[in-house]
Amino acid sequence: MKKLILLAAIIVLAFNSLSAQTMREVAVIDVNPQKLMEQHNDYYTEFFTSRKRTICKYHCIDLKDVVKPYTTKLSKFELKNLIVVAESFSGDQITASFADFNKDIVYVPPVLLFDDVRDDVEDTVFFFDKEGEVGTVDLSGLDAELRKIRLRSIHMQIKNISSAEKSRLFTDRALIFPQDKSTSRWIGNVKYLRLFVVKKREIIETEEVETEEVKTEEVEVEEVKTDKETN
Repeated sequence: MKKLILLAAIIVLAFNSLSAQTMREVAVIDVNPQKLMEQHNDYYTEFFTSRKRTICKYHCIDLKDVVKPYTTKLSKFELKNLIVVAESFSGDQITASFADFNKDIVYVPPVLLFDDVRDDVEDTVFFFDKEGEVGTVDLSGLDAELRKIRLRSIHMQIKNISSAEKSRLFTDRALIFPQDKSTSRWIGNVKYLRLFVVKKREIIETEEVETEEVKTEEVEVEEVKTDKETN
């Protein structure tokens, strides 16, 4: 009787293509109210809910104006892949993309709030002589009054805002997104703005390794049959 013993071994090595996506830091912006307001146009802004209810008035700077000086050397591809990370003093973070402040995509860009406004501009502003200097007009308050003239209104998408949210989010150094339907992405007390560019995806292909198929060896074991001659 023949006994067949089949010995087989197959080894398969598979390598998948890997996609690598990395981010390059472009800049870190210190959100210093005084410095930023000296460098950029600020707007005396009145905020309204979608139901046309007044929330508050602040001097604001558009986020796109703060970011622009750091993006002039970026290519179109890099600009479209720009990410802004806002970090607060408490360590909270939110993220915005280039699409959030591209004027071709959004009507109202994100804004940084600085210096709440507690009084309105009057029809007539009076200036007086400097103390002890008759005939020399004190114009030290002129800049503050001129800032109020740059008045604009922002009608946001949110219908209502609670007193707690207002106190937490409408503060100095806050970053808000007027076109959002909720305040979940808004952040107060911003310390830094970090700019990143998402690099073009690189496909890393591993070398193809030919899989060697170990041929099955069929070992035939023959049962040796002995013939006994009977005399």
